[in-house]
Amino acid sequence: MGARLLKMKFDPSSNGAATASLPKEADIYPIRNLTNVIDVFKAELKKGNDADLALLSILAGYVEDFFTGSRTASSTNVQQTNGHAPKSSQRNKKSANNGSILDTDIISPPLTREQLDAMRQKFVSRIRGFCDLSLIPDLGKCANMALIKRVSDIIWNTLNEERHMDRGHTSNIFSYLTEAKVNCFGLAVSVVAGCQALGFNDVHLAMSEDHAWVVYGPRGEHTAEVTWHERIPADRRGEPLDTEQTTKSWLYSGGHPVICNRGMEIAAIITAINPSATATINSQEIVELQRELLWTVYDSGHLARYPMGLGTLAEYVEEGEEDGHPDPNRTNVITPEQLYAKAISANEKLYGNRHIYPYLFSAGFFQRVGNHVKAFTNWANASQTLRFYTYKKEDDEIYKEFLDISSEVIPNIIKSHESLVTDPRIFADLVRFCDGLCSWEEEGATPVLHVGWTKAIIKNITAFPFPVRNKVKFVPASSISGQRRRGNDDSVELYSGKMIGLIPVLESDKMNTGALQLQLTAQAQIESRRKSETADTSSRAKRLKKSL
Repeated sequence: MGARLLKMKFDPSSNGAATASLPKEADIYPIRNLTNVIDVFKAELKKGNDADLALLSILAGYVEDFFTGSRTASSTNVQQTNGHAPKSSQRNKKSANNGSILDTDIISPPLTREQLDAMRQKFVSRIRGFCDLSLIPDLGKCANMALIKRVSDIIWNTLNEERHMDRGHTSNIFSYLTEAKVNCFGLAVSVVAGCQALGFNDVHLAMSEDHAWVVYGPRGEHTAEVTWHERIPADRRGEPLDTEQTTKSWLYSGGHPVICNRGMEIAAIITAINPSATATINSQEIVELQRELLWTVYDSGHLARYPMGLGTLAEYVEEGEEDGHPDPNRTNVITPEQLYAKAISANEKLYGNRHIYPYLFSAGFFQRVGNHVKAFTNWANASQTLRFYTYKKEDDEIYKEFLDISSEVIPNIIKSHESLVTDPRIFADLVRFCDGLCSWEEEGATPVLHVGWTKAIIKNITAFPFPVRNKVKFVPASSISGQRRRGNDDSVELYSGKMIGLIPVLESDKMNTGALQLQLTAQAQIESRRKSETADTSSRAKRLKKSL
């Protein structure tokens, strides 16, 4: 990925840590409350590239386990969640004794520095004990492929038989030490922390929206797989990423991943904290802790290049920050909408607009506040991002997101708000949404829009009467490529062969639903968009049966 990674402005020395004075270590330990936990994170953040990832990951996992385990999940410290960031109390919520819940001594027995150090030392000793650096060929001051593979092998070979399962509460080294279980992210963090324990600070975390790996070298110019994905075998550990294969892969953000410095790795550890005590109940303490930690890394600048972290913080602000939070660069408080906008801006400016979740975060927000026009625009923008990718079966997470939006969310909104079908902007964005999905499956061997999808899509599109549809003009994007638009040209560009072929149907007085159905479920490979030979087109019936 060489050249692309160099463009990410990789800067491992940048820490952006806050300069506010911190409590002395004697005032932090033993850890009795959540404020003590936050102070440990703040103290490590001030160390820049020397911040101890293993210690912080262990501490985050310990506290997460303490408050989400069955022994502590009760009506006094858990709360219902509705599918996104849980609705929690106002910032610095007061507990029964009129003190802040963050300052109340609720970690009992308290965690001593000696206990925390013992867990960290257990991890460090395991890495150093199984990794003889003298046996690593061609090893210099920076890590090499052999070292990365050795460290990842150590973690992998000391996991239990359930290592392939991405389960909750396994995103940290504490879970690795106590249960020999880590998920995909947890294993990647463990490898970075393991390399740090061996003295190699050039190894850093790289993340897409559903996968993690590492970069290494003086400027992070080398890449290596260190973990697994549901459809990526573990035996690829240590191998570099193939640029040609990742360019059109959503799993790898199309070659535009989040490349972390040490502060951003800490932000990722915080974002990965899981507050769920059960499938429907969240721990109030973990909600409060994660929110305060997210504000900590936001204030110190470590979320500025991390869209997923910004979106997670925005959801907390939306649900619980009634009093707002001061933006260090503004005189007023920052709102959820501003945070969602920051995530989109970072995506556009830093990552080539290859990330999808910033738009999905924003769409969900506008849906919840009743601004359906902006919600549909963000869903359309999210779908249009799919144009950069070719659909593969490893994209199942984002596939399920769009299937739910297309088949459940959008139909329910249109059914509940009938006036939406009189708005040409909604119609235009709905067509753009479909266009992105159709573009996603072009050049791919696996279809996206099977009959199950198109049924809801066609029903939504045909709900708009002709006078509304007639106000929108669709044009093939290729017909205006490289040309400057006139000021009054508000035509909507379509990119996929399928939707371009449907322009006459979309603009007709009476739409032919049969034509829509046939075109949307037609063979996914569009000859004009392929750069290689198309797949066999004689097995359409078999493909449809498999898709259903």
